[in-house]
Amino acid sequence: KKSTFQLQENTEKIFTSFSYFFARGSATLAKKYNNESQCDYFAASIWPTGSSTIDAVLKKEISHMLNIKAPSVQIAKWLNDEKNKTLALWKTGNEKMLPKEVSEMGLSLSSEQEDKIMVMYENEKLITLAYYAYSFSGGAHGNHTTTLACYNKQNSKKIILTDVLNPSGIKILPAILEQVARLQYGVKNNKPLDQNGFLVNKIPVTENLYVTASGIGFLYAPYEIKSFADGEINLLIPFTALGNYLLPAYKH
Repeated sequence: KKSTFQLQENTEKIFTSFSYFFARGSATLAKKYNNESQCDYFAASIWPTGSSTIDAVLKKEISHMLNIKAPSVQIAKWLNDEKNKTLALWKTGNEKMLPKEVSEMGLSLSSEQEDKIMVMYENEKLITLAYYAYSFSGGAHGNHTTTLACYNKQNSKKIILTDVLNPSGIKILPAILEQVARLQYGVKNNKPLDQNGFLVNKIPVTENLYVTASGIGFLYAPYEIKSFADGEINLLIPFTALGNYLLPAYKH
């Protein structure tokens, strides 16, 4: 179906203003190696444009996610330098071998890396950054994961579970996560989860969480609770299902 949309200026200043930077490149081996393997690299990141406390905190978080050591950084230059470094290391590392050896290894030398930092969710009080990382260096498939960082924009502090739920709520959380997982994946029997396509018997409480205006979510990497084919598992618990377990700031 056809649909229409409109882009509107952020006049209410509810949302954080970001610039977006990326670096993309690829490398191949010299012709004498007779090998068509290729290294592909892509990295992208948002970067706050403001000078408020939350802007400074988000810059620090993004630097931490990307493992940037410098206290101050030009993000565009850093991304480009990392691209050049990654491609050069791949090329020089493989070209240290004998041409005949490299030729016999075929496409097994292929490599791919992708890193992206973006906003997963934001409203007037909350913002969650998502760092998606993918890598492939041979084998049946690559590996990927998303790391979240949720912040309270009003006090510029990172949100952890004890900021949202009281001790009773934290204690019962595994049982609630299991209920959500069973509902989400249509598990209607009473058999344990590991007999219903899960890799675990009980859903662990992960610190990889996010908070929205309507609930609290938990994000699991492939293989953490289900197979690689199932991808990342996102279990969102509505605040309406948490009732008296919520701390006052999250009760509506």
